Amino acid sequence: MTDSAQSTATSNRPDPRQWLRASRTWGTSFLLRHRAALLATVFGMGLVHLRWWWSGFLEFAFLLWNLFIAWLPVLFADLLARRLRERTVPWPSPGNLALGAGWLLFFPNAPYLLTDVLHWRPRVGAPPWFDLLLLLHFALLGTALGFSSLRTVRRCVAAAGRPRWTQAFTVAALTLASFGVYLGRFQRFNSWDVLTAPTRLAADIAGCVLRPWAHPHAWGFTLALTGLLLTLWWMWNPAETASRSSSPPFEP
Repeated sequence: MTDSAQSTATSNRPDPRQWLRASRTWGTSFLLRHRAALLATVFGMGLVHLRWWWSGFLEFAFLLWNLFIAWLPVLFADLLARRLRERTVPWPSPGNLALGAGWLLFFPNAPYLLTDVLHWRPRVGAPPWFDLLLLLHFALLGTALGFSSLRTVRRCVAAAGRPRWTQAFTVAALTLASFGVYLGRFQRFNSWDVLTAPTRLAADIAGCVLRPWAHPHAWGFTLALTGLLLTLWWMWNPAETASRSSSPPFEP
């Protein structure tokens, strides 16, 4: 191998230090961009631990897990936006499609927290108003995380040359998320059941899709939650909805 060929091969070799610097920069940017949601997460954790200290019963620990997986679509969406912003690979690459699929798979976990208010009832050890505010805090935080990730993916869709698709994409994403919440809340499926129980999950989905008249509860819940999420989305994002995502695609 000639000296010029060796230098070319060396220059094309990934530099671990450069990758670490870029990852550290992205991590710092991620924390700053979502600092309000992170503070709300810490506050929610404090409420759960305060109730534990107050009552002696750790009854709402499941909210912490549900909130953790509600952060995953935010992470997938930001990673997808980073790859598109750096333009290191074309949009329909396997990596981008995997991140998009990961986002769609875990996206229902964010609005799922809305349905955790079903756990409210008067309990021993804490005032009913405290439990209600605790559940509402996690419900609103989960919704905000879901909308944050949806906003990022909408801008990825616009940056991929499909700005007119963003409104239809929003409706489709929230409808699928609502159906996913139904599968999780009432059928007790999880996002990872795509890998651990694919046959049972596919059979359940096929039954709802192919025989909708036999599953009025599934579609009634899905349509009602979709309507609620769309209403909240249009209320919380009036400027973006009106402009049809004409804003810069990767602006924080």
